[in-house]
Amino acid sequence: MGNAPSDGRNGQARTLTITDYDTTWESESETESQPRDEKSGVRGEGDSAGSRLSRAVADDNAAPHAAPAATSAVSVLSTRPKRSLYAARDMHQYRHGYPKKKERKSDMPNLKFYQNRICFEPNGVLIEDVLKWKGNYSILDQNHSYIQWLFPLREMGLNWYAMELTLPEIKKMRESPTVQNRLMRAYEMMLDTYGLRLDDRERGTIRRADHFHQRLRDVFKDETSQHHNMRLTRVLKSLGELGLEHYKAPLVRALLRIALSPACPQAAAHMRRSALDYFVFTVRDRGERRRLLLYAQAKYRPEDEFVWGPPVGRLTRYAHLVTPDSDESDREVESNEENEPARDCQGEELLERICDASTEDVHQHAPQSDAGYDDIS
Repeated sequence: MGNAPSDGRNGQARTLTITDYDTTWESESETESQPRDEKSGVRGEGDSAGSRLSRAVADDNAAPHAAPAATSAVSVLSTRPKRSLYAARDMHQYRHGYPKKKERKSDMPNLKFYQNRICFEPNGVLIEDVLKWKGNYSILDQNHSYIQWLFPLREMGLNWYAMELTLPEIKKMRESPTVQNRLMRAYEMMLDTYGLRLDDRERGTIRRADHFHQRLRDVFKDETSQHHNMRLTRVLKSLGELGLEHYKAPLVRALLRIALSPACPQAAAHMRRSALDYFVFTVRDRGERRRLLLYAQAKYRPEDEFVWGPPVGRLTRYAHLVTPDSDESDREVESNEENEPARDCQGEELLERICDASTEDVHQHAPQSDAGYDDIS
């Protein structure tokens, strides 16, 4: 009894779980609150980037974005995949604007870089020169210094010359048409790196580029490709900080199509866990997260190992969010050859499972409007 974690009452610390950081599947009337700090029991997250990284091994016994460790045949049969507590905490802190984060004084280097006034560090060039690298995959893949400047965050990355975004910087960068235009061009350059293209600047929809399959083979060729998952997470986070939050769900959906498609087995093997632990949970809108996870659940195999979905007994509540048929962009990404249409009936299969899960009318559990699903959390 003495070693059991406390419930956090009376100021006592307690062990936190995934549900403390992920409230995607709470009922529509519930809001996402701040979990208690592991050590103090006080609500709020004041962890620095360094302290979070130092606890990563203790949390998961693996680095962030790492593929699951090899397990014996017996354990595979007896144990479902385990969600990453580190990832859930990291994504929760991002979605909530880094609670209790202390703003540092800054001369706004990220803004100056985007104004083409300073070069990125170390050994860098101006942003207009970086944007000329589009299509030069050798330098884009091998240079690891520019990405933190091109897609800045309010947290430190691996490049210690790149400074964290500050709130005053974010405000100025969002309001500047010049900065926004360069951000759009930077995003299009990174999409091209992964064989994708921006189809509609207004809505943020994604299409497959002509070099889609070749780029997937080049980028996700072995375990060293994990840094691309970290880059994609950074891109998604940065889009949200700099005013392009609505771009995130279309990109995540495109990445899920890759990560869960049998037509892209090599890329899927290296991307699947990052897509589900990280990419989806950069999306601040809870309703969008639900739609993305239900989309993923319909495609995930083996289906009984999907651990990111709604709790048992709640699946029927979300039947109205399941899309039975894929759209044209789904078929584009999932086609193995350019003229080979891809079939996608998994959505219909999930609907059948939902109906089989309960004898009650599915619509009895659906809300009368989408208002409860559009909250930001």
